[in-house]
Amino acid sequence: MQQNLRQTAYKVWIKDLVSSEYVKEEGEWKPNYLKIRDKNVSRVNIIANIITTFKNPDNTYASLTLDDGSETIRVKAFRDDISLLENIKPGETILIIGRPREYQNEIYIIPEIIKTVTNPDWVKIRKLELMRLYGSPIKEERIEQASKQNSQITISKEPEEFPEIKSFVEEEIIEDSPIVSETSRQKILNAIEKSNESGISHEELLFKSDIPKEEAETAIQELLKEGEIYFPRAGFIKIV
Repeated sequence: MQQNLRQTAYKVWIKDLVSSEYVKEEGEWKPNYLKIRDKNVSRVNIIANIITTFKNPDNTYASLTLDDGSETIRVKAFRDDISLLENIKPGETILIIGRPREYQNEIYIIPEIIKTVTNPDWVKIRKLELMRLYGSPIKEERIEQASKQNSQITISKEPEEFPEIKSFVEEEIIEDSPIVSETSRQKILNAIEKSNESGISHEELLFKSDIPKEEAETAIQELLKEGEIYFPRAGFIKIV
């Protein structure tokens, strides 16, 4: 029987999500995905600001609208998953890991993990990471007609750069840290998935991942920050 492995949660601009081709796969083990550049993206990792929230009176559906400075997208939750969106308010910043879906030509996200981001530096670092990987997106100026005033309102502009932390990011992320490939990240996740229910020890994970120690350590730290893995107890690691 084919194993249904956890897919990589790619860091991407929201603009890339909403403007890319959505591919529906046939078969139980092949997830649907968005074709973003050279990647087949079936899971995403987004840091963005909450613009609006909604929940219906029956508590069977809730949604958030997110903006990362490149575009907006909705996060939709149904039934039991609505609890993921509780206690989250407009104006807050969140990290969300989830799966892109399409309905009536709208791309949206089904959430798996949502965490509030309280340190604004993580937002700046994420934007610099994405600009390093993909360049700075040009957010098309969207004009809304204000019917009462019959005027035009500019809703958005291009994302800002952050020169005040550029040297910090280049030193901490680009220069000191090895580049972690998606293959290395998947090897870390595969080694954890093959462990027993109590998790895998840090030392055993470094050995079984079969990648250079420095790259393995960096991949582990990235996955911890992204909420993909956690420490159930001291010295042991599990997948969320």
